[in-house]
Formats: sequence, structure tokens, C-alpha cells
Amino acid sequence: MREKPLRIGVFGLFGAGNSGNDGSLEAVLDHLRAAHPDAVVDAMCGGPETVATRYGVPATRLNWYRGEYRTASRASSIAAKALGKLVDVFRTAAWVRRHDAVIVPGTGVLETTLPLRPWGFPYSLFLLCLTGRLSGTRVALVSVGAG
Repeated sequence: MREKPLRIGVFGLFGAGNSGNDGSLEAVLDHLRAAHPDAVVDAMCGGPETVATRYGVPATRLNWYRGEYRTASRASSIAAKALGKLVDVFRTAAWVRRHDAVIVPGTGVLETTLPLRPWGFPYSLFLLCLTGRLSGTRVALVSVGAG
């Protein structure tokens, strides 16, 4: 029997106004609460305030730089985005290492028809998987279609 409760993270674009993404989060949280009632669950997501309020799950912002999804047109905003990408390496690694497993539930993270820039969410997903691999934290992409 396990002495410490499982530490499970959920990762995705939750709390940002997409009801499908939030539905995927809610389904995974319902399952985790039923199957692992003692598990400590938190999230790394796009709308941490919404996730914490709506689902009662502690949440961390996905990106350090809050202007991540705005177009960078000035040198200062480009520099801020670049710094944010560097900071996110360490933030993501620290968050992943705190968990026994991290789940990416649905949300179309491998969808090729969406106009996602490689340094946006695909970069965040890459950091998640890389730091999971390096730290020994299991990363599970659940109900994720590709294409």
C-alpha cells in the first residue's frame, strides 16, 4: 500500500473559454476523484483562476509571460516573449517533477488543422513531455486524437 497519496497533474488549455476543453478536464477530474479519492490533483493551464474557482483544483498559469498569445510587434515584446520561453523551461520542469503522473486530457493538442504556432502550445507540450521523460514522471495523453 502506498504511504503518500498520488500526486497527479492535469495539463492543458483549460479555463480559457473553450467548453470542450473544460469538459475534458471535468471528465478526468471526475474519474480521478472516483478512482483515486486520496490523490492530490492540480493543474497547469491557460486560465488558472477559472479552473481553481470552478473545479476546486489548485492551478498554475501555463505561460510565465501573460502576453503569450498576442502578436509581438516591438522589440521589447519580442524580448519579453523570448524571456518567457526560457522561464517556462524551468517553471514547467519544476511543476512536472512534483508529480507522479501528468495527464493531458483531450483538448485537441495534436490537431493539425488549428493555426497553432510552434512556439505556442506545441512548445509547452514539448517541454512537458521532455521534462517528464528526464524526471521520470509519467506523462499520459488521454483521449487525444491526432490529425
